[in-house]
Amino acid sequence: MSIRDKLRSAIEYLYSPDNSDSFWNAATIIAVLAIAFLIGGGIYVLYYGYPFVIYTSTGQIYYIYPGSIQVGAEVIIIAVLLIMGAAGFYLVYRATTTVEDPELYQQMLYIGVVLVFISFIALFAFAAAK
Repeated sequence: MSIRDKLRSAIEYLYSPDNSDSFWNAATIIAVLAIAFLIGGGIYVLYYGYPFVIYTSTGQIYYIYPGSIQVGAEVIIIAVLLIMGAAGFYLVYRATTTVEDPELYQQMLYIGVVLVFISFIALFAFAAAK
């Protein structure tokens, strides 16, 4: 079986009516990761070629460097915090649509609110550090 046939069978598998949900779930996850990378400043770091972290002569390591320089670790940290906030909003949304189990509703709502709160606090702290 050639690579072209394997690729065709994989695409047909993803587009089959039985697997349409898994295709859209995978596409959604990929889109969220790409958007978080772009909003976090990934293109900026790739374009200017900044390092992953900055080492000083005194031996300090900066993951979040103050000033206009954005390092690779900062992009990953910001992207993870953005994804955490998005997951929290999704849990809050799912909690409002889940009416079968009140205990599950409360757990999803509390976890979602905590994730959003932690994400906002951490993002504001990183913005203040810049």
